[in-house]
Amino acid sequence: MRTSSVKLACVALLLALGVSAGFGWGTVTHVYIANHLGVKFGPLNQNEIYGAVLPDLFGYDFTPTGFTADYLFHTNAEVYWGLYGSAKGLPAKAAFYGVFTHNNIDGDVRGADWYAHGVYPVPGDLPDFVHGWVIQQGAVLVAPGTEIEKYITGLLPPEAAAVFLPVVGHTLIETAVDILVRRNEDPLAGARLLQAAKTRSGDVPQVLAGFFGSIPGCPEAEAVRKAEAQYRQQMMGYGQLFQLPEPQLIGEISKQTIGVAQMFLVDVLGMSPSDLPTFEPKKIEEFIRIAIKQVEPVYHRELMATLQDVEKNMLKYGPPPAGPVFAFGKDGATDDGLAEFTVTENPTDFALDQNYPNPFNPTTNIAYEVPADGRVILKVYNSIGQEVATLVDDNMMAGRYVAMWDAKGIAGGTYFYRMQAGSTVLTKKMVLLK
Repeated sequence: MRTSSVKLACVALLLALGVSAGFGWGTVTHVYIANHLGVKFGPLNQNEIYGAVLPDLFGYDFTPTGFTADYLFHTNAEVYWGLYGSAKGLPAKAAFYGVFTHNNIDGDVRGADWYAHGVYPVPGDLPDFVHGWVIQQGAVLVAPGTEIEKYITGLLPPEAAAVFLPVVGHTLIETAVDILVRRNEDPLAGARLLQAAKTRSGDVPQVLAGFFGSIPGCPEAEAVRKAEAQYRQQMMGYGQLFQLPEPQLIGEISKQTIGVAQMFLVDVLGMSPSDLPTFEPKKIEEFIRIAIKQVEPVYHRELMATLQDVEKNMLKYGPPPAGPVFAFGKDGATDDGLAEFTVTENPTDFALDQNYPNPFNPTTNIAYEVPADGRVILKVYNSIGQEVATLVDDNMMAGRYVAMWDAKGIAGGTYFYRMQAGSTVLTKKMVLLK
């Protein structure tokens, strides 16, 4: 492990005691990617999802323009090899495995953020693009003459606006993609994040505290645990936020965005809190919608290309030196839930799995397979045939998916879930305990 990487990790962790977000793909997008890397249900999957968002505890870096491979050390990529090896139980190992889906190590194990702000072309993009897709889109969003650029330059001196605008563009783009992922890819992404943060292994903060707390110049172990506990609460809050109706979600995110903007102006540009400009929440909502409109036609391609490349990279460059790279719920998994990581081929037929857990209270997961692109409908019915919930009603790409049903507030009893895809109809039974 490089000494410089550890030093950067310590600096980032000190920053994390006051702030806790990063630039790259957004949090919900990382949840989506982690949930589609072969892991489908159970506490190990939930820990992997939490691990996939954990690096942003350390990663608030305000570099305005030249995002390079060195930037990725600000999110501790290399450090996590050792943390993976220090984790003893499977849930904690799953969490630190999830970290690798987020981050990059020496340009080899390319996690999702490499494609958000790395120096190499994004899969599917033109070869002369030298920055990641999120940076590219952010630059377009705040280019000279755009509505956002005019608004910011009207509030700040030219020198401050020049530094601030790339951060604004980047933040708005990753927010827009998070919203689109929730809207179009996985309506339950917020619920997954909430559940992942709630159930993360207690060994995770212990491993973090033991590692960083023993290094001179890093915070004491108790401060590390406190930072992780605060971050965990924020992830639960963000997960709850992404269960709101979209107009309300955009309104709440606009308020948070203003808070981050003010922090940037004070901490990075050195502005006095009394001199901060007044950002209008309605304007920020408008800018989020502009960002959504810009990326909606193109984000899905980049997201799928990133997902595919991350899966291949995890296979190619694993395992970590202190233990196997593993995935859970994959074909070939042993009784303890471990399986060597392999790239999953598209299914050859429709399938609807038994929900897990079953019986359940109040949430359960339903995995299903789609062999070809097409519309899929997955609904829940009670014992007398009345529709209770629609879990999926969308055009889906070929692949294996999981839908989560949160039956909070629903009476206990026997329920049926039914998948319809073209002429194929599959039904299974499940039991909700109250």
